[in-house]
Order: sequence, then C-alpha cells, then structure tokens
Amino acid sequence: MRVLALIVLVAFSGCTRLFLYPDKVKVAEPSLYGVNFSEQVLNDNDGPHLVYWDLAPSGECKGTVLFLHGNAGNISSHIRSVVWLPEHGYRVILFDYRGYGGSSGSATVSGIHRDAERMVRYVADQEPSSQRRILFGQSLGASVALYTANKLARQHPFRAVIADSPFSSYRGIAREKMAEFWLLHPLQWPLGLLFSDDYAPVSNLSELDSPVLLIHGDSDDIVPVHHSAELCSVLAARCTRWVIPESQHIVALNNNRLRNRLIAWLHETSSVIGYKSADGLILLQNGQNGADRAELLVDRPAQSP
Repeated sequence: MRVLALIVLVAFSGCTRLFLYPDKVKVAEPSLYGVNFSEQVLNDNDGPHLVYWDLAPSGECKGTVLFLHGNAGNISSHIRSVVWLPEHGYRVILFDYRGYGGSSGSATVSGIHRDAERMVRYVADQEPSSQRRILFGQSLGASVALYTANKLARQHPFRAVIADSPFSSYRGIAREKMAEFWLLHPLQWPLGLLFSDDYAPVSNLSELDSPVLLIHGDSDDIVPVHHSAELCSVLAARCTRWVIPESQHIVALNNNRLRNRLIAWLHETSSVIGYKSADGLILLQNGQNGADRAELLVDRPAQSP
C-alpha cells in the first residue's frame, strides 16, 4: 500500500511534468539561417510577459503564421520547424509559453492555453484579415492550436489550421505514456483520471470551420498516429490528413517535397471560395540519402463522409 500511495502521489504531483519540459537556454536564432527577425515582448497585462520572434517574409507578404511549439525546449530549439516559411512569403510569429525561454512565469497546461489565446488576439490585431492568418502547431502545440482555434473561432478565425503530430486528448496520451512503464501499466486507467481532459481537442472542435491539415508520421512513437485519425474523424469534411510512412515525431516537414506541398495546400485554401478539405493520404518513400529525396507517391483525397 505504501508503494501504491507513493506512485499515486508522484503521478498526481507530476501531471504538469509529464507534459511540460521548459528550457531557458537559447540554442539558435533565425539569423543563423539568414532570416531577418526581431525579438519582442508581449506585455498585455493578462499574464506573464511572453517573448516572441517576428520573422520577416521575403518579398510580398502572403499572410501571417502563428506557430505554437511542442512541450520541450523553447522557440530557439524549434526554429527549424518554421524558418523555411519566410522564403515562401509568410511572416512567422513564434513565442515561448510562460516558463519557457525568455518568458516569465511558470509553465502549466492551463497557462499555456491562456498564453495561446493571448497570442491569437495579438496576431488578430496585427493581421486584421482572417484570410491572412494561419495557425500552425506541433505536438503539444498542435493540440493547443486545435483547441484554441475552436474556442476563438467566432472572434478570431483563421484561414487554415495546421496540426503536426497532435494528440487527441491529454488523458489518453497520459495513459499511453504510463502504459510504457511496467509498474504503472496496471494503473494507467485509474491514474489517468488525475489528468484533466478539459482541453482535449477531440471533444472541442464543433465551432471550428477553418480547413484543418493534420500531418502525422506512421512511425511516431511519441504520439501514435491513431490520435490524428480520431481528430480527423471528428473534423470530417474540414480535415485533410497526411500520413507519412516511416516518419517519426514532428520530422515530416524536414522534407522539402512535403514543404512545397504544404505551401500548395495553403494556396488552395486561399484561392477556393468556400474551400472544404477531405480526409486524404500522402505517402512518402524515403530515398537512399534521406528525407529530402523522398518521392511523392500518393496524394489521394477520400470522399467526405
């Protein structure tokens, strides 16, 4: 009983630590990749100050991308995920949640969601036209992006939402992570109740009208691919889903071919009136010299349900 009580105590006190691994160390800047940027601070009197980078587009600006990074590191360790977008004409704003990087405060799941809402409102002020606003998240940030886009769908809609490797629910992914440890495996279901699912995107998508692109590697051992399948099932006709064979967690967009396909998808969402996407499948086969030589084998949208 003493061991069981200790396990429960550790699991309960570690709810935040299971999801959040903030880091204060700066490892890179956009200038390292030849991108012009400025470092700014959001002080809106609605929470801790948030540090963000504003990446300038090359040439005429096609729109603004708000990027939400994953649960570990900070914006400097995730810059490669978006540093390629400015050359395609997109302004990119990426920020650190409270407790991450140069932002103040302490990281919590609820706090991260509040910070995402604050940045959405800020970007809406910067970019008044919803047709020029795009929300992009990876991993934890992908799930936060879906929940936030749905919550603010009426006040601050986006032209499109991109979610790379999202999980469908906090409780679900927590149980899966606990199941990986033999000591916690038998307790995954009762201990899972310690994790709130208030922010679960799978049950908070009814207001979201924007086209949504879900990207997921079928070899993802951090967030299994079934999570995006569940989300796409709920989104139905609003969803396009790309499953990338032999691709791990949030690495699919390291592939130049897929990046170009993403830019084309964004163009489609802006050029087609009343655009509705459908569940689809993109297969990439890795070349001998890595992901950059991957070949686009299939781009086949299925019929909407």
